[in-house]
Amino acid sequence: MSLEALRDLVQAAAVVGASFMILRAFYSAFESRWPENYFGGTQTVSAVISQTPARYIAFRFGPVLLAAIVVGTVAARLDLPRAPMVATAVAAHALGGSGYGLVQALRVSPPNVALAAYRLLAILVCVAAAGMAILIGHRADPYVPDAKEVASAFWIALAVFVVAHLGRSLTAGRPEMAALVARATRQVPSGLSDQLRRAPVAYPQAALALAFAEHLNRPTWARRLERVLKPRNGTYGLMQMSSARPLSDQESVDLFLERLPAYPEMVDDQGAVNVRPFFLFHNPDGEFADLAEQLFRLLRS
Repeated sequence: MSLEALRDLVQAAAVVGASFMILRAFYSAFESRWPENYFGGTQTVSAVISQTPARYIAFRFGPVLLAAIVVGTVAARLDLPRAPMVATAVAAHALGGSGYGLVQALRVSPPNVALAAYRLLAILVCVAAAGMAILIGHRADPYVPDAKEVASAFWIALAVFVVAHLGRSLTAGRPEMAALVARATRQVPSGLSDQLRRAPVAYPQAALALAFAEHLNRPTWARRLERVLKPRNGTYGLMQMSSARPLSDQESVDLFLERLPAYPEMVDDQGAVNVRPFFLFHNPDGEFADLAEQLFRLLRS
């Protein structure tokens, strides 16, 4: 191999590696394990992107598109082929994240078809971002800074990120949860909310908190997809009840109320309110129980 060819190979590897690391850093900083895992009350990114399919797609599409455009521009300035470099960089990101998740979802028995569909959607979004970057990326070339400017901007961006992250940590809490309660109150049909408020338990607010926590993690559009992607033996509806067939929101609430006598009591032996066993019985995920407890406290107040 000639020195020139070796230089091109090193430069290509550096461009692909840098783009991969930047995307990994972004998605690590704004981590979202949704829809694979439930989110708690402090995970604002998941709470925001799960609201609509458009937001979820934008979260997966926008950063990849920007990174792909930068890769294409840098490659062109290094006299490297734009399209193969963009495709390689995006493929490394997609296969290292969603591709691995897709394989894991299909390896379990039975395969988690719903989760696999979400992962496949994320991969297709990356493919679309790469295609757009190849088609229109050259138009952004004048606006992409050179390496020295990128290095200077990196430190500025890092400082802004740290300050923003600190500010978000200091201001997180009740206002954020109040916003989640307000959203769930608007979006959950009032008839179902009223039905849960009359649940025959010591604190009906706990039943409503369960419904709100489930809705925030599995909004209406996600529940509709679940009914299509999991035609049997899944969890369905507003209350995410286990069933051999898909359930509507109303059917899931009716089934929840029917099974309610099997749930743990909400008052412990000392007479104190303790709803966590109630929430964990419904869903053993700790993040879910944390969110439900915070919602319960707000609903009681």
